[in-house]
Amino acid sequence: MLRTLIFAALALIGPAYAADAGIPEICKAKAAAAASIMKERQSGARMLDMIDRIHESDHAVRDRTQMVIAAFSAPEEKTTEGKERSVVRFENQIYLECVNLWTP
Repeated sequence: MLRTLIFAALALIGPAYAADAGIPEICKAKAAAAASIMKERQSGARMLDMIDRIHESDHAVRDRTQMVIAAFSAPEEKTTEGKERSVVRFENQIYLECVNLWTP
């Protein structure tokens, strides 16, 4: 159920990538998607299932698929604190990469 809700939320984030969206909004949307992806990864989700759902419902397929691949490059943490740190670290990493693209 949680996984379905996360991917439904990701589908709604897609329109934030429209050309008229401000740069900070795009980066916020990417960071939110990254946090959702890493939360699911840290909950023990299967990579194959996550990518399949992205391809079924997401407008930003390539971007989200790359996030899933990056999330699975990180180890699955054992403790709740470790999982939370991993999510925040990944969210910050994606946000920083996005902001760096738009900053002169």
